[in-house]
Amino acid sequence: MRIRALVIASVMTLATFVPVGPASAAAGPQSIVGSFRGAGSLVHDGSCAVILNPNGGHYHSTHLGRGSYSLNLCVTSTAPHLHVTGAFELVTLGDGHVHATVDTDLDNGLTGVPATINGGTKRFTNATGTLTIDVAMFDQTNCDPRIGICLNWKERGNFTGTIQR
Repeated sequence: MRIRALVIASVMTLATFVPVGPASAAAGPQSIVGSFRGAGSLVHDGSCAVILNPNGGHYHSTHLGRGSYSLNLCVTSTAPHLHVTGAFELVTLGDGHVHATVDTDLDNGLTGVPATINGGTKRFTNATGTLTIDVAMFDQTNCDPRIGICLNWKERGNFTGTIQR
């Protein structure tokens, strides 16, 4: 009788502390704050009506850790505003990808660029969320002073937002 009471008490204790079912799998939005550093260029390769802007390098952030990034933007119109579409992708050291899409007017250059997280791979397969991206270009090369455009640069920036898996 005494052993039976001890077994029942042990099971009740475990049931109290071990989460079971969907509630334990649910995760709320998590903040992401990160910085990145890399290089970018303007290239017309035929895949984009105006210009393809491939950027890439390395990032460090809360929640995601360290990894590589790419920011690829296609200029879809220049009037009345500069409009771009494209992707911002973060790849963790564990090879998990976070996919985000960009579809916006660039009224403030590359400051405050909104991106929508729409999935990824591994632990980010069903991820959703939003990011705001700020990019600062420096050390420009291959510049044409007649039109004030440089074809290559180094860049650094920040991204902030939330992700939910």
